[in-house]
Amino acid sequence: MLDKAWKSFWPRNFPLSLGILKKKARYKAKAIKILEQLKELLKQIHARGLAVGDLSLSNILVTEDGDVRLIDLENAGKATEKYVPGLTTVGFVSRAAKTYAEADDFAWRGLPTIFSCRSFQSLIWRRI
Repeated sequence: MLDKAWKSFWPRNFPLSLGILKKKARYKAKAIKILEQLKELLKQIHARGLAVGDLSLSNILVTEDGDVRLIDLENAGKATEKYVPGLTTVGFVSRAAKTYAEADDFAWRGLPTIFSCRSFQSLIWRRI
């Protein structure tokens, strides 16, 4: 069963928003699992010569078991094709991206800010 969009992960799980510091380790483990799955999904998609083109929190679903699914792929394209942004999410798109794969990479690199945790930067700041 699919949960709500990934953006709902934070209000339910972020330990500081709940005022419960004990949840920090559990939050971090869940977030890392999600990010690792997302990175692997993007690698698989790019290996097939495709790209998402609109990678954002609203287009990432997480199941109750923590499995990641991508939705709303109408802006997807060939990875090496010239990137022409369609309907996208502000903050997850770069007009400087030349290809759809570069657009995915830009969105991927923006995720540490969302997680508000420096420990994720080493995982994220590596190219897909």
